[in-house]
Amino acid sequence: MLGNVHGIVESLFRRYTENGMSEDEAYKNTVECITGTISRTISTKGMLAVYHSLSAEGKKEFETAYSASYYPCMDILYECYEDVASGSEIHSVVLAGRRFHEKEGLQLFQWVEVTRHACGRITSNYLY
Repeated sequence: MLGNVHGIVESLFRRYTENGMSEDEAYKNTVECITGTISRTISTKGMLAVYHSLSAEGKKEFETAYSASYYPCMDILYECYEDVASGSEIHSVVLAGRRFHEKEGLQLFQWVEVTRHACGRITSNYLY
């Protein structure tokens, strides 16, 4: 599920910078979207409350974005909901974790060199 959050952050950051916002401002706005008012509204009142809080223009934009993302995400979300409903989500997490165990001399969570990325960067110990 954390991959979903990363995808949202990356797409917001790109959208902001492509529309002329500085990288610093884009980062601040992106973080606010994830941790701020929208997140609290979704957690307490649901997505529909976010939609109802938008202007007419904002609702049109929301509908376009939501419609474009719904079908590509549907299979993944359906699988997640099925796993939760059946109680097998923990089993899936355990199986996924096993893929990271040492194989062919590779260490668990081995870091690789990554160059600066527009939204963030990874060093040997931190993700920015």
